[in-house]
Amino acid sequence: MDENERSIPATGKEDSVVTIVRNPSVDYAELKVGDDTKEYSRRLHSHPELSVGVIEEGGTDIWVRDESFRLSPGDMIYFPPEKVHLCDPKNASSLRFVMLYLKTDWFRMRFAVDPCRIPQFRKRLTKRQFGMARNFFRSFPDAPAERFEADAVIFAQTLLIDSFRAVETPGTLEAAEGIRRVQDRIQASLAEELSLDELSEIAHVNKYTLVRNFRKRFGITPHAYQLNLRIRRAKEFLRQDRTIADIAAECGFADQSHFDKTFGMYVGASPSGYRKSQART
Repeated sequence: MDENERSIPATGKEDSVVTIVRNPSVDYAELKVGDDTKEYSRRLHSHPELSVGVIEEGGTDIWVRDESFRLSPGDMIYFPPEKVHLCDPKNASSLRFVMLYLKTDWFRMRFAVDPCRIPQFRKRLTKRQFGMARNFFRSFPDAPAERFEADAVIFAQTLLIDSFRAVETPGTLEAAEGIRRVQDRIQASLAEELSLDELSEIAHVNKYTLVRNFRKRFGITPHAYQLNLRIRRAKEFLRQDRTIADIAAECGFADQSHFDKTFGMYVGASPSGYRKSQART
């Protein structure tokens, strides 16, 4: 099975709403709270931010690139920016979790550490650490900017930095430069259908080598990477006063039906449901 086809069967809930929590004073962090986990992504996806999740109730399996983790209450999971992953709850109705997303630039500036160099890991939290994480998450929506940043630094230092270890950059410099050019081309042309032949010319390798190198860097094919970026762009547009049909067309989807189906697989909510959740934050 191609990694872009890996999926979890739908649970039957048609218009579930993902709860996204933001603080108007903080532009580098957001929370995703799951307490009815019929609302979860069913396709491999990634985030531009580093991701930290804590399981409060229930349990789930998480597949992150080439590893799988079984999580239960009190477990924390970390995966770096752009790392593809997939959640597979044991019992969707009993799972409660909180995911924290922190922007890469903020983390890098505060700690002089590239979060992309911290490999994914599972950590069993002590009772004290678990309480600290819950208090940190609960204070987020209303915390003044300076206090939240201080708390975020302490949170990261306590739970993440001790797990830092250098990892070897995959591929040669020449291969990395080729992948960077392909990444730039995809980002600049989200609505276009880009062929492997065209992208391999940009990378100066044949298309089979391109796919191998790209998967080594991002964990997914160029096509799947472009689809992830389209979903991210669509989420941004859904926070604006634009019709869903226009968003579907601008993000490169064949029609609104295709957009609705694909968005639901990646986000765990329909475009209209996601828009409603943003109106409440």
